[in-house]
Amino acid sequence: ADGTVDLTTELKGSEWAYTGALNFDVTDDLGVFARYTKGFLFPHFDDIREGANTVDGVRQVEAGLKYAGEWLNLYATAFYNKNDAFSSTVGGVLPPTAFKTRAYGVEIDGLVRFGSFSTGFIATVQDAEITDSTTASDIGNQVLRQPRWQARISPAYTLEAGPFEATLYGAVTLVGERFGDNANTVELPGYEKIDLGLLVNTQSGLFFQVHADNLNDSKGITEGDPRNPSAPNGRPIFGRSVMFSVGYDF
Repeated sequence: ADGTVDLTTELKGSEWAYTGALNFDVTDDLGVFARYTKGFLFPHFDDIREGANTVDGVRQVEAGLKYAGEWLNLYATAFYNKNDAFSSTVGGVLPPTAFKTRAYGVEIDGLVRFGSFSTGFIATVQDAEITDSTTASDIGNQVLRQPRWQARISPAYTLEAGPFEATLYGAVTLVGERFGDNANTVELPGYEKIDLGLLVNTQSGLFFQVHADNLNDSKGITEGDPRNPSAPNGRPIFGRSVMFSVGYDF
């Protein structure tokens, strides 16, 4: 703001990112897989401003099974990852922090079909922990904004009547408690969100849709204030809304 240059720097470097996977079909319906991934993140503006000019590493291992049957599709994946990270926010009350994390868990993703009725579902259970940090008191804490569990169930029913095909659908999203900071001093409560909608297609390609988002008007917070985690504000999910739309497929 005073017209002077406070910092000049030049960075140059190169890194390799790679992944490798194996897949084996046990039967026509059932398969197993495994994958290893190594990636990286170059420093960005806030890192350079604070002198943290290191390359952060990302490593992940995952393995699981996939099944595609007559009435059930299912993916089940176990994962383990390790990440290097750096946290700094302009105007924040917390000092810049370099830290490392590890997480392991299981994700289940599937779809069940019974005639005109179907239900999709996805759920993740994980344990994400800070394993090293320049702020020693953060070591062993839960990684900020990462819930131990979250899930979503989305049923749908389709009915055909003459030239019309109507699908009534809904979704219930559940998110567990999280923390707004790596110090785990600010808890973000869990929340439930309900959506409901109706989609009507016609043989001519014309369609109509009514969608109600966050029908229960949940007050969920996805993250706290990054500049001051103890501040009484955060980034909320949108409140209740209803949308009507008309379209044409051609």
